[in-house]
Amino acid sequence: MSLTPYSAEALRELRATSIYENRLKRVNEYVTTIYTHVVRRAKETEDTSFKYQFHLNQLDSFDSFDIYMGDIVNRLKEVFPDCSVKHITMSMGFDGKMHNITEIDEKALPFINRKSCQEYIVVDWSSTNL
Repeated sequence: MSLTPYSAEALRELRATSIYENRLKRVNEYVTTIYTHVVRRAKETEDTSFKYQFHLNQLDSFDSFDIYMGDIVNRLKEVFPDCSVKHITMSMGFDGKMHNITEIDEKALPFINRKSCQEYIVVDWSSTNL
């Protein structure tokens, strides 16, 4: 059996390389899934948008989710170039309805129960999305 030699520097970089490769793999999985849903929706319905909900069991944690989100949105913007691609966070209001809290004043965020929040990617290909 042939063993690959590793320098001290290469060994120090192994963990970072592994983390980076795993992150790319997860991002590509999300992008492929969302891409497939968007294309299917465009082919089979009159809809001009698709909202993909992330579930907590899909995510390692909300912290790691934030790491992936920018990459996911950017990759989707590459494959859907003139579409609106946004990450939104919805939260259950006192009225029992879900509200987009992505663009509310940051001073109000501490008063929102994050346990009731749901994370989405929205791809909109309507002519009014711009």
